[in-house]
Amino acid sequence: MGVLKRIFVATFDGGKTIIEAVNPVIVSAKGKRVALEGCLSIPNIHEKVERPRHVVVNAFDRYGNPIVLKADGFPASCYCHEIDHLDGILFTDRVVKS
Repeated sequence: MGVLKRIFVATFDGGKTIIEAVNPVIVSAKGKRVALEGCLSIPNIHEKVERPRHVVVNAFDRYGNPIVLKADGFPASCYCHEIDHLDGILFTDRVVKS
């Protein structure tokens, strides 16, 4: 308690790649990508969401070392999704109207 840290953990490649990001900030976002998203917070719901195609995120690792996460496609969407959670935003708030 009383520790002001925003943290997300994401896994890719079936758990082979684990990303830990403390106090992440999107510093660059380019392009657009519309894809179905879902979330463990809202089971069995999937909607189309527009996200940047490419992002650069500055953050810290669990030891306080600065890291830069560069991602395209699905991982970029994942980072945006998780950072949205830290801001109190769910993917359903970003659904693309057909």
